Amino acid sequence: MLILRGGRDYQVTVADDLARWRAGLAHRPDVTIRVHDADDHLFFRGEGPSTPADYDAPQHVDPDVLADIADWLAPAGDGPVGGPGDHGAEHHSVGVDCVR
Repeated sequence: MLILRGGRDYQVTVADDLARWRAGLAHRPDVTIRVHDADDHLFFRGEGPSTPADYDAPQHVDPDVLADIADWLAPAGDGPVGGPGDHGAEHHSVGVDCVR
């Protein structure tokens, strides 16, 4: 399971929401969690607090997020359990909170 979060996301926060995910999935070695500190809810890079107005300007998803997804989907290698490319026998699935 791959969980990605933006550090500037005010809708699904790292401090509150991600802490619950980490606690609930702590026993799962197949979970990969990545936080992109400069990203908002839509994985758009920026500085300072994110606001709804930030979503109005056309932007691209942070390339580091795309790299994380590609690495996670890559065939399993000799990496650690729960690392990029290691998904056990589970099917690949990537959840997206919001697509614009």
